[in-house]
Amino acid sequence: MRVTQNMEQAQFLTALNQLESSISTTQNGISTGLAFTTASENPVGAGLVAGYNQVLAQSQQYTSNGNSATDSLNIEDSALTQLQNQLQSLRDLALEANNATESPSDLSAIATQVQQIQGSILSLANTQDGEGNYIFAGYSTQTQPFAQTATGATYSGDQGQRQVQIGAGQTVVVGDNGDLLFNSIGGPFRATIAGK
Repeated sequence: MRVTQNMEQAQFLTALNQLESSISTTQNGISTGLAFTTASENPVGAGLVAGYNQVLAQSQQYTSNGNSATDSLNIEDSALTQLQNQLQSLRDLALEANNATESPSDLSAIATQVQQIQGSILSLANTQDGEGNYIFAGYSTQTQPFAQTATGATYSGDQGQRQVQIGAGQTVVVGDNGDLLFNSIGGPFRATIAGK
């Protein structure tokens, strides 16, 4: 086969077009920071990128869940710390009221304080997070868990214990139900003072 000048020119132009395409691809990669812009340019690479993106999205969700769990547990911890302080105040008032030297007016003042503390405890048992969810209601986060009754308080939440996934196969509890915390420790909490 005889190589003509036209064939040489055609080969040269084909090589020149391939070189120009390669330069364009390289420049595009430099400007965008991407090795390829369409899956057809590198199907194997595109599959790997899709897998990495999925793992990254899952990791970001786990991080978000972890942050949410931390926030929920911090709110619960704060409420329980305040509850502990209120219970200590009730204990101190009970010891004070048990003193035989207290006058009826002193006992009446103590009874008033006890009722105020009872209200504070009820408020703490109905603590809500920043999104308006009741933290001690179990899964029923939109239901106020405790309501005042003539004999103490009733629980309207459920027995659930909310959890979130913070890693592959790892979950963490993000709240305790109020029935477990307030009622199962020895019966419903109720304070009464004789004669009041």
